[in-house]
Amino acid sequence: MKKKIISILLLAMISSSSYAGTIWDKNHDIDKWAKTELKKAEGVTSSIREVYAKSYKKWDVALNKAYKALMKRLPEQDKLLLRESQRKWISYRDSEFVFMQKHIRREGGNALSHHRR
Repeated sequence: MKKKIISILLLAMISSSSYAGTIWDKNHDIDKWAKTELKKAEGVTSSIREVYAKSYKKWDVALNKAYKALMKRLPEQDKLLLRESQRKWISYRDSEFVFMQKHIRREGGNALSHHRR
């Protein structure tokens, strides 16, 4: 059952043509945009923070779009499983950001520690 859900999720993300590139593409348009904007930031912390914040929002939109497309295709039983797994992933993601922010601040970091707004 888990393999089926994972396969369906991967297929939906890969076959989705509603945005350029796929979620798994190492050269996704969002990453290309961020790389370009980070070069323009020229090491200025406030500009770097802004790029990370905008990049986070762009990825959030892309992932939500893929999630909604997948939810339309799944049987109800699988929708419940996906919804539950995504909620757990969001909890993990949020706790990971808390850990990273604390660790980076302690190590003297600055830009990455504030990229989520």
